[in-house]
Amino acid sequence: MRPCANATARADESPGSLLESNLLASKYACPQKHLPKKSFANKATSVDFVLQYQKIMPRPLSKKVLFLLVYLVSFLYSFHYALPLYIDSSFIAQFLPTEAMVGIVFSIAALFSAIITFLYPRILRKWGNYYTTITVMSIEVATLVALAFFLSPFVIIPLFVIHQILVNVIYLNLDIFVESFSEDSKTGGIRGIFMTVINIAIAVAPFMAGFMLT
Repeated sequence: MRPCANATARADESPGSLLESNLLASKYACPQKHLPKKSFANKATSVDFVLQYQKIMPRPLSKKVLFLLVYLVSFLYSFHYALPLYIDSSFIAQFLPTEAMVGIVFSIAALFSAIITFLYPRILRKWGNYYTTITVMSIEVATLVALAFFLSPFVIIPLFVIHQILVNVIYLNLDIFVESFSEDSKTGGIRGIFMTVINIAIAVAPFMAGFMLT
């Protein structure tokens, strides 16, 4: 049993290949369970798994691509915000007893927007900006679909208030994305492009709304 113990120690401590371990086993007639063959196989399998995983997983997007996506979403958001900007009051006035209540509806929406803005850091700390943005945009889409199909004032007025709140919340989400992706030395330029993209869409959208109405 002495040679077998020495062979096991030499096979375990030697940094040689699997072939060297097999030669030691045949020389000292050591049982197969003492050889590190299984450990070498496990290491090879792990390496193959890591390589396959790296091929399957997509590479992370560069900052330039992320900024382009944020600018594109911001441009589309601005169209979504500015397209009905000058007809919102006329739309909601159809479902109110008097036109004087239009200002009250917008005031209620502004009040809730301010409250949500104050509580928003807690929401972001719990859920993160990405999932919060997806959730808010999904609710906004559902709200607009409901506004298109319902005719009851008891449904339209609350949905309109929710729509006004969500428009402000989505802007906060996009602004947070721009801030998180930008470096301190380039924040001014990046934010300038962000605001320019939004203002271009806001300037163009009312003209498009006018052509659509006429």
